[in-house]
Amino acid sequence: MARARSTTSGSRPDPKRALEALRDAARGRPDELAGFFSKVPNVNLALVDVAIRAAGTEADRVTCAIHLQDRLWAEAIPLSVHEYSVLLPADPLLERPIAAALAQSPWGLALERAVRAGGERARAAAESALADMNRIASEAAQVARKLRELEERVGPPPTILQVQALARLERCLGLLDGKRILEVGAQDGGLLYALRRLGAEASAIDLQPEIHASFVQQGDFFTADLSGGYEAIVATAVFEWGSNVRGERTPDARNQSAELLLRFHELLVDGGVVALENILLPIPFSKGQAENAGFELVRELLPAANHASGGRGCTLRKRLRSQPHRRAYEVLRR
Repeated sequence: MARARSTTSGSRPDPKRALEALRDAARGRPDELAGFFSKVPNVNLALVDVAIRAAGTEADRVTCAIHLQDRLWAEAIPLSVHEYSVLLPADPLLERPIAAALAQSPWGLALERAVRAGGERARAAAESALADMNRIASEAAQVARKLRELEERVGPPPTILQVQALARLERCLGLLDGKRILEVGAQDGGLLYALRRLGAEASAIDLQPEIHASFVQQGDFFTADLSGGYEAIVATAVFEWGSNVRGERTPDARNQSAELLLRFHELLVDGGVVALENILLPIPFSKGQAENAGFELVRELLPAANHASGGRGCTLRKRLRSQPHRRAYEVLRR
């Protein structure tokens, strides 16, 4: 786990100078890079910031710079906090805020230890890190380019969070025309009506519906009589509270990851998709829990406005002929 340290300066290190220090370390001169490490609160977050500002191809740098100069979108969707594959290669740690997940990656700490060890170990680690920085810059530019596509669809409604969820569905299902989709918590109907305009057979369930239509049912997602057979279930800013009480006893099933995942599994067809976007809290279950419930996590790098406020998003796909590991869930409920 990368450790945090105090720093005497709140100013951002010069990204070009930091990247040059990394290049010097790859040439066998690690002293300045070691000094850089001693001045930043967290190595991972500092290096990501350097990558999005100075690394990558010229096209990547221009794309990132344009995004960073746009105050509105740079604040709403900061490039410094996304699910970069270099730092989170196997598990995106959905159950944690993205900044915490990135900060706790072992990536930067391994580089720092190698640099302090010196010699060939430092040189090889720095050389590898340069390639990693270019990958981060490339992924950051990818996020910025995708945002240009998404922002054209933002209303309100639909909100950017709803557009993010819509993009998740489209990337997994392709054209949504004719797809049976259930939205949990339709709120003002921004996403629900967007789905129906695209030809989806979209319906919704909500405890207190703000819209009244034949395709909107009032009720509790966990207990309502729903037909099932959905090709997708989508929810924005609905399943959040469970992040704080996962594993604790509670009479409210909405606070239980196990019941939530089992309900998704029950209502979806094989290959069906769950698309979630939370705005203030992480996802109320981990990658491992989702896999135990018969899902695979679909990794994708999408512009995420909720990362800035502490939320996370995810896409799950129900595995063919899968059965949840119920014994594992009995343990979770205790």
